[in-house]
Amino acid sequence: MQALKSIGNGKVAASEEQKIIELLKQEDRSHLKHDIAMAPQWIGEIMAKAL
Repeated sequence: MQALKSIGNGKVAASEEQKIIELLKQEDRSHLKHDIAMAPQWIGEIMAKAL
């Protein structure tokens, strides 16, 4: 989530997004769902692609 905030909304390259999704797929699903609920909408949408 911090990495996405640093990059900024609308500035995330496809390759960066894909790398983040691959890393998130390794996380516990219940923790990921909780984090998605707490994240800003645009970040949550990216994170949800890992589910």
